[in-house]
Amino acid sequence: MSLLPRQHSQFAKEDFWDDFFKARGSKSFDWYGEYPELCGVLHKYIKPADQVLMVGCGNSKLSEDLYDLSYHNITNIDVSDVVIKQMSQKNGKSRPKMSFIKMDATKMSFEDKYFKSAIDKGTLDAVLPDPEHSSLAVSMLDEVWRVIKSMGSYIIVSLAQDHVLSTLINAFKERPCIFRVHKLPKSESGGFLMPVFAFVITKPIAAMPSIYESSVAEGKITRHSTSEEIVTLIKEIQYYAVLQNTLSKRKMEGEQPKVALYTPDIAHSPRYTIYIVESPKRYKNKFAVFISPQGQENNWMFSTNEGRLQLLSNIEVERLLVVTLARGHTYKDVEEIKTELSSKVMELAPHGTNEKNVPFLAMAEGVGIRNIVYESEAEMLGLIYVEDVNTDADTMLRQTFCEKFHPELAFSSARLKTVKSKGSTARTVDVSQLVCDVEKVLASLTCFYDRVGDEPLPNLLIVGLKCGTLANFLSTYHRGIVIESVQCVETEKVLIDIANRFYSLDDKVTVTTLDTYNSLDQLPSHSGYGCIIINTDMDVETLGKYLQLISPTGLFVVKCQKEESGQLLELLKLSLTHCGCFHFDDISVVFGSSTEISSSNKTYRSSMSRLIEKTKIGKNKNASEPMFSLDFSSMVVSDH
Repeated sequence: MSLLPRQHSQFAKEDFWDDFFKARGSKSFDWYGEYPELCGVLHKYIKPADQVLMVGCGNSKLSEDLYDLSYHNITNIDVSDVVIKQMSQKNGKSRPKMSFIKMDATKMSFEDKYFKSAIDKGTLDAVLPDPEHSSLAVSMLDEVWRVIKSMGSYIIVSLAQDHVLSTLINAFKERPCIFRVHKLPKSESGGFLMPVFAFVITKPIAAMPSIYESSVAEGKITRHSTSEEIVTLIKEIQYYAVLQNTLSKRKMEGEQPKVALYTPDIAHSPRYTIYIVESPKRYKNKFAVFISPQGQENNWMFSTNEGRLQLLSNIEVERLLVVTLARGHTYKDVEEIKTELSSKVMELAPHGTNEKNVPFLAMAEGVGIRNIVYESEAEMLGLIYVEDVNTDADTMLRQTFCEKFHPELAFSSARLKTVKSKGSTARTVDVSQLVCDVEKVLASLTCFYDRVGDEPLPNLLIVGLKCGTLANFLSTYHRGIVIESVQCVETEKVLIDIANRFYSLDDKVTVTTLDTYNSLDQLPSHSGYGCIIINTDMDVETLGKYLQLISPTGLFVVKCQKEESGQLLELLKLSLTHCGCFHFDDISVVFGSSTEISSSNKTYRSSMSRLIEKTKIGKNKNASEPMFSLDFSSMVVSDH
């Protein structure tokens, strides 16, 4: 005998529920859990003396359980005449103060503000089986809100499917309210695969800005700035439930799903991000957890699929959880992290894993060091952080991150060195070394400038100062070539400030602030640049304007996205006779000149060899092979 509809839309029909409860008989049917799962939330918002409305009561035992705990003033309504008669006969003598009324929740006959609280356990989900029934659901929400008193609560228990959540959020977006969501505990009997939520919407006494809150862990309340944050939180909890179920049934080879774990006190940033990496091979060790040091979450080994697979292979385990630590949180040591993660780790472990036997692995430096030395916000770049991190026991880097500019990648990086002065030591930026491989290529290409003997390279222009690391190196420590002057242009004043304060920008570097990179009329006067390096994103039209500023023997170098390199190479060929490019994973460096670019040029080879030795181009201790080499086999040169 079928007790559930073949089409979800039948949930919204009165006839279906009459037939359903006739077939069900006296056996209760509790959607989304029973009293033990709900009591923790209900008793926070409902008092025994309150007038309570049970919306769509069905034949659930919840009203009976509450009544037996002295909650006697409960009015139960349902559209099904069958279930109302059943429940009236069942409870008439044993629970005389509780009433059961056949009534449509979208058209109730109760006076305004009649009830202190209303409970909806699964009724909204039943009324709204698909987006087409949203108007019916909104009518019900409006009616229930009408009959609730000021400072009363509307408690909605729901799976919060996308269309239900959207309808609920939008229905209360323009109404002053306190909108709070609880994640309910899972039923001991198993219950639903997906998590169940209780939305508690409280009506204020007077008009006020809406307040959004959540309580999903350890009973703590977290305040949110927008309803969108509530939606994101719920979707993440639902994703986690699906992920757990998937992991229990099969391996997720090649997918590397990730889980973000938050704390109630810092809701905007996850405390931990966990990547789940699975091996197609069979190993003796089935499961392990690797904790990356803070500040190294952008390291190739931890930030890329390829790097995490390499780590998995090195450890030789079938399922590896790679844990990264976030900025803005404090970590005492690996043991603290292990304690905090133990329960979550077991939820993602293969079936049959013994918690006592799960290895937590870390690098020699443990949780590492992260010191945020500067924090600000800019309109175009978003939040900006300058932080010092250790990459190993002997090396510290200063890195800048921008929220709106690939926030997972360092905007600028520089190595720190220890300086002794008057008996004390301090760390400062080592401007004699480049950290970024792309900047090493940009610097090395200046050696292609066709000059006679030791003639200096005239007027080098860098478009896009960033934090000044490239400008510093070219101005002061480029051993291969003497540069007459280094000029930079930048549109973000905050970056110029950071370059001066935190990256020791060389006094010999001239910086001009432009309104936009298209404002070429604001550039200093010039007689033709010997080299122009485009170190920022730029449209083709603006790029063409800068191309016209190089001298007849000048060199033009552009950093760009790899997919743009072909188009830019063709653009350079229109003006320059010798062009080429270097390719990285997703970044390319395109360059061109009207003089011959030859790898056999003695001056070039002498300059390049010193530069490679100085900047250690191609060295990457975390990879088995160099990530980059300046051998000409990795460069494509096109003459025409």
